[in-house]
Amino acid sequence: MSLMVTSSATANIKSLDGLLALMAKTAGGKHVVVAAMEALQELFLTALLPDRKLKVLEQQPLQVLPPGKDGERCLLLWAVEDAVKRRYQQYIQLLQKCSTDNLDFIKEKATKAVSRLLAAKPEGEQALLSALVNKLGDPSRKLASDAGYLLGQLLLEHPAMKPVVVREVERFMFRPGLTDRARYYAVTFLNQLALSHRPQEGGSALAQKLIDIYFSLFKLLLEGKLGNAAVRQQQQQQQRRGKGGRGFKKGGGKK
Repeated sequence: MSLMVTSSATANIKSLDGLLALMAKTAGGKHVVVAAMEALQELFLTALLPDRKLKVLEQQPLQVLPPGKDGERCLLLWAVEDAVKRRYQQYIQLLQKCSTDNLDFIKEKATKAVSRLLAAKPEGEQALLSALVNKLGDPSRKLASDAGYLLGQLLLEHPAMKPVVVREVERFMFRPGLTDRARYYAVTFLNQLALSHRPQEGGSALAQKLIDIYFSLFKLLLEGKLGNAAVRQQQQQQQRRGKGGRGFKKGGGKK
């Protein structure tokens, strides 16, 4: 099936849909899901994705479409690009789903695929980055640690992404309900970040950003607004409200 897509993407979009359907299977052997995942990864990386972000059909310059066969050819190529973009979005969503699977080896395969795609192509960058950062909170210590390592490798290959990655990790760290262990992995990653004076890598502004993140985090932790302390405080408030409600009902029944 993957050979059919590679030989003619225009004529075999349905075959691409078939691979996506295999990856989306919830019943049957997981090896089928992994095989489809890996086949799609290679297809998108080597045959379908250009070194730029894809466009949907509505974003193309339809008003300047040349007449005749040249125009028909352009329209066909734009339609294929639209189809590939939409299916790549489906693939990313399936990778996100697989990255939270019950089986660690499925999660590991999906996380590595996310990392590889993020490093290789600009399409879907935000969704892929968010998926990779989210793995810092995986229940498996190994997978959470691997996510930090993969983020570090990404920045070695693309140092200009440091400000973008730091912003995403910051959003992750201050997410309500995040476990202390997940926050620990996020802080560990930021602490290991190699800073540079180069403006394209964030420069001094990125260093100041990290300091601001640390102080904000410490302040919220000390105030009991994050982590386990925040959970306990919320539980205590709920218990007090529950007691108050029961007291009101009891008092309201007196005559």
